[in-house]
Amino acid sequence: MKKFTLLLSLVFIFYFTQAQTTEQDSLALVALYNSTGGDNWTNNDNWLTGEIGTWSGITIDENRRVTQIYLQYNDLSGNIPPEIGNLINLNYLYLYDNEFTFLPDLTMLTNLYSYGLVHDNFFIQFIAN
Repeated sequence: MKKFTLLLSLVFIFYFTQAQTTEQDSLALVALYNSTGGDNWTNNDNWLTGEIGTWSGITIDENRRVTQIYLQYNDLSGNIPPEIGNLINLNYLYLYDNEFTFLPDLTMLTNLYSYGLVHDNFFIQFIAN
């Protein structure tokens, strides 16, 4: 019985941890949608409905964590929210050819491999070696 209780506890902890991290990513994406006029994007298919892996421009990994954001040429405008820093598994962030008024500090995205952004008509691109 002790082994069963331990196993059940481990399953619960794993499930809760997965749900919590996925919620963190979802909240960061919702903040991005709300702060950049998501209702007016060129393509906002499935955003705010269903699984985040079905949202246009979003790629997730096997653990349901956001790894890629490709929303370039999509009529985003406003501020990129600081919550974007909560996407700790993010590898690629491409938001160029949109109209942003604020770019947050991205240094907390330690898994970020490559990104492309536009701020005040200045293109910023980084590709890690």
